[in-house]
Amino acid sequence: MTPSELKSHRKFGHNLAALLEEAQKRNLEDEVLLDQQEVGVIKLLTYDYLEKRLEYRVTGGKYCLP
Repeated sequence: MTPSELKSHRKFGHNLAALLEEAQKRNLEDEVLLDQQEVGVIKLLTYDYLEKRLEYRVTGGKYCLP
């Protein structure tokens, strides 16, 4: 998909899990091999990425990533 096509699909937005699923449907494995741990981390990061926690951190707070 082109960047313009990605922007026009509202279901993707900042949803990393939806983007991963679409990439897998489009044979991502032909270009990039992800193991189950990497897929799991992408799915876990989806929640933080959707909430913009990776962009807007709480000052002085402790933040742990998988």
